[in-house]
Amino acid sequence: MDQIAEQNTCNCFCHFEKLRDPSHNWAYPVTQLETYLAKANLRVIHSEILHKEIEFEPWAKRMGAGAKTIAQLRARLRNAPDDVRAFWSPRKEKGKVLFMLTEGIIVGRKG
Repeated sequence: MDQIAEQNTCNCFCHFEKLRDPSHNWAYPVTQLETYLAKANLRVIHSEILHKEIEFEPWAKRMGAGAKTIAQLRARLRNAPDDVRAFWSPRKEKGKVLFMLTEGIIVGRKG
């Protein structure tokens, strides 16, 4: 299980996540991950996409992001292209910023 992105949101999402977490590499669409498993001779027996709404501030701070980085992340979330904003679904509720993280689970079996 890991974060995934849609094909048209990968680049924007990955730069956003890497700003928060410098160890982050990339987030692939589930279809790409399934292709990688097939190339490794693994048969996909289950694939699932999960959407979870998360509060922005604790998420940003979890990796030790400072005030400057949090401000940059907030600006990227607010000013993202329309398709990326649709993917993240950012919104405010009771003074808190919430957005959607998307994760994928893929189970593969040899043979």
